[in-house]
Amino acid sequence: MNKRLALSVIAGVAVTMAASAQSEVKDSLSFAAAVAQNPAEVLKGRVSGVRVSLQDGSLNGAINTNIRGYNALRSDSQPLWIVNGVMLTNGLSQNLNAFWEKGGYTTKGDAIPDYSELSYSAPLNGVAFLNPYDIERIEVIKDLSAAAIYGTQGANGVIIIDTRSSVEDRNLITWHSNASMDISGRTGSAFRTGFGHNHNLVYKGAVNKTSLTLSAYLRQREGIVKRADNLFGGLHSNLETRANPYIWFGLNSIISGGTQSNSSGTAYLGKPSTMILSRYPSKFTGNTLQGWEEDYDDDVEDYRAVTSAWLRVNFTPALFFKASAGADFQSNTRRIWYGEGTYFGASNKGAASIMSSTLFNYNGKVELSYNRYVAQVHHLTANIAGEAIGSRNKFGVMNGTSFDLPYLRARGLSTMSSRAAPYKFSREYIIAGAYATFSYDYNGLAGLNGTWRSDFSTKYTKSKPINYPAADGYVDIKKIAFGNSAAISALRLTAGWGNAGREEYIPYELLGNYLVSYPSVDRGTEVFYDGLNRLYSTEWNAGVELGLASILDVKVKYYDKVTTDSFYIYNFGKINGSYHDWAHGSTVDFTSEGTVRNSGIETDVFVRVLSEDSRSLTVWANTAWNLNRVASVEYGQMAGRNIGRNIYVNILSEGYPVGTLFGYVDNTEGGGFKDLNKDGEITDADKKALGNTLPLLSGAVGSTLKLGSLTVDFMLDGAAGHKVANLNKLIAEGRTKLSDRYVESADFLRFSRLSVGYDIPLSWYRVKSLKVQLSAFNLFTLTKYTGWNPDVNCFGSTVLSSGIDYGSYPAVRTVALGVSANF
Repeated sequence: MNKRLALSVIAGVAVTMAASAQSEVKDSLSFAAAVAQNPAEVLKGRVSGVRVSLQDGSLNGAINTNIRGYNALRSDSQPLWIVNGVMLTNGLSQNLNAFWEKGGYTTKGDAIPDYSELSYSAPLNGVAFLNPYDIERIEVIKDLSAAAIYGTQGANGVIIIDTRSSVEDRNLITWHSNASMDISGRTGSAFRTGFGHNHNLVYKGAVNKTSLTLSAYLRQREGIVKRADNLFGGLHSNLETRANPYIWFGLNSIISGGTQSNSSGTAYLGKPSTMILSRYPSKFTGNTLQGWEEDYDDDVEDYRAVTSAWLRVNFTPALFFKASAGADFQSNTRRIWYGEGTYFGASNKGAASIMSSTLFNYNGKVELSYNRYVAQVHHLTANIAGEAIGSRNKFGVMNGTSFDLPYLRARGLSTMSSRAAPYKFSREYIIAGAYATFSYDYNGLAGLNGTWRSDFSTKYTKSKPINYPAADGYVDIKKIAFGNSAAISALRLTAGWGNAGREEYIPYELLGNYLVSYPSVDRGTEVFYDGLNRLYSTEWNAGVELGLASILDVKVKYYDKVTTDSFYIYNFGKINGSYHDWAHGSTVDFTSEGTVRNSGIETDVFVRVLSEDSRSLTVWANTAWNLNRVASVEYGQMAGRNIGRNIYVNILSEGYPVGTLFGYVDNTEGGGFKDLNKDGEITDADKKALGNTLPLLSGAVGSTLKLGSLTVDFMLDGAAGHKVANLNKLIAEGRTKLSDRYVESADFLRFSRLSVGYDIPLSWYRVKSLKVQLSAFNLFTLTKYTGWNPDVNCFGSTVLSSGIDYGSYPAVRTVALGVSANF
């Protein structure tokens, strides 16, 4: 390949990485990846400002990943996940209700059963399809000055995952297997010791600048609770060629399939579940733990295909064109059964539901890039690109009661005697965007980036496109003032300003998860109504990077971000007699708007205590302080999400963090609650803010010691300054209203990982290296919380229901023994 072309490409990447705020994790072969169930677990504690926490703590449960706090008033605040250039589907299907009927009458006068709050379907892990061992690199984009290039998708930050590839002219086969044991530390018939095993086989080959990577994995794991397990398998392939200096291309594909079984954890407030009965076995009349263990099913079949392709044409050493496209296809079937041993099944002679979803996300982009040095000290890069992002999703629910053949469970849904309750809906979404970027760097001393992106959705927007400008830059004080100093190895100042957005469409049927009140529509016309939650965030940041004697590296960054959270309900037509009349445009029937602000300081420290050929010791630490506040919210949307019995324990109130717990103050002397406003009555006016659910401070510390062939690695992580509502305790005491008695500190310090690995010196047949590793995860947690685990968020699918513990699972201690070999 032309040397000038290679130099320009490498330098362009280096400048872009230097000027934008990105944090990179490269530990696909680390101890953490060996037993991680998804990429979010690999990230836990590794990047300042990235908070990875559980929902209900189940083996297959969803994991919350938030970057720089809650960035929304209504949605889930999850970042954009990109795998090999493919933008993954969101978790919309996770919010479906298995039994969605809410009573009333049909247009013919037939009675409709009321299944409200009888069945809660906990969100599942949306990225379990991805094998953590396949991960080559994880890049986290936190600053909006860097995320602005993603426009409508970037407001909550971006996590980019690249899987294994090979660029060296050699062949390599890697095999890894581990066996793991999960221990809950809880006694009782509900719990057990879970066992798991994980196997990975990877081939990497390259010749004449053409590389091929093939991998396969199989993962099976038992949970600490009976009837909670999973089995996943998949194939990954990556082909890249740069043999021709002018035309490069690549093709990447991940195909996976798996099954999951889930015991019952979170339920609507006041309802039993396996986990609640394991705490209080005699609390709920007519419900026994054994009955739930035997007669409750939540079985999932999930198939996933994530494929991407790209083509690059190098016109000159300074100018190239690139086209890329990606697609994420997911087919999911979830079968839920309540038998005679459960309250729902006993009163209805069995109850079953089958939920199905077919999700298809796609994105494509074409870009023209210019990259050139002028007079060897001026480096110019520029890009112009057009992009399309879309989805086509279909959902279906069928449920019923009264079964003559209950032994068939949910698979015998067609044998029900009740009226069938089917519901199907589908939605399409597409957005077109274009952006331009410019970067100038002067001899590595100072640099400036600029970005302008515009996005437009014809379905939801009739006016002009939404614009997302951004700029960032740096000044390298070390090179300017301390060029040859050995004491100061790095000193750089950075600053940035940027805008990014997020759009999430919500079918009318799911609006109750996001809004307290909204206009009702005639039954059967829901298909004409879409909710749209739109975020627009503006952030500025400033930071300093300091290195001392190539031993200590410190990065400190301050940011201030304001987000406008707008919610609209669009009307696309009406029913005219027996016909559906679709409008050519749309009208807005409802609008609600508020703002939220996040400001904070992030610190990353890396120390090389010892660095020799055969011995090394490194220590790292990161902290993040985040102050989250509601700047404005409409009065009618201040309450959080209904978690059962029409009870709201969270609130959106100006001056308080998003999702603040809200309730009464116990009157310890005379019983009941305190009359805070002194009007002689106990009403909602006597409620007060009881604590924020988002940590003010989070962080982690870790170290890696290498002594010849021996490696020892550990990590501690924790969070402070936040509360959890222990609703398990509230229900156990026969109460239904939240008070300060049930709001507890959720501060914790967790010994999250201790690992020992040994490289066995080996020269036998084709074995090039052999490594044995023993790891222990989540060894112990220091906390004052009286529940099972402070790091949970049972109703955490949106920020409207954060910081709640009801039916969570115990924390799991895992011990894993693994073997890796290279051939």
